[in-house]
Amino acid sequence: MVSILSKMFIIVATVSQMIWWQIDIGLEKLDQIEAQLTLQREWAEYRWKKASAECYDKFFVNSFLSDARAKYRREIDPIR
Repeated sequence: MVSILSKMFIIVATVSQMIWWQIDIGLEKLDQIEAQLTLQREWAEYRWKKASAECYDKFFVNSFLSDARAKYRREIDPIR
């Protein structure tokens, strides 16, 4: 009887270890997926911020050019 119980305990312990091993592998895979998604999110945010900054640069350049043109015209008008 003891022999059967100890064999059953060993089988249950082995199955339990296999289940935990599979859970660990599943958690590692989930961690990898989460890391990939985080990286993709960060790159998308980087590209958005870069494009946004480029838009502001273009706006400010156009604004400065308009201001410079207006100043130039004010200086040139009396000369014409």
